[in-house]
Amino acid sequence: PNSDLMRELQAAPTPSGVRLYSVGTRGDFLTPRSSWDADGLEPVETPHGFFPVGHWMLFIHPGNHRAVLDLLLAP
Repeated sequence: PNSDLMRELQAAPTPSGVRLYSVGTRGDFLTPRSSWDADGLEPVETPHGFFPVGHWMLFIHPGNHRAVLDLLLAP
């Protein structure tokens, strides 16, 4: 939430019909939900992560890949 990218996203108007998501996992202690549940973003918390590697599981667990694919394919 405290990055140039997040500040730029929050400052820009969201185009009509566009949904912005923030995806995290329960076991991510590097970026807990409080750090990625930001205004204007729809939080999606997956169960596919566990301490101490929850952060990396966002990238390597097939369940997280599927969660992102489902979001991209949603109408």
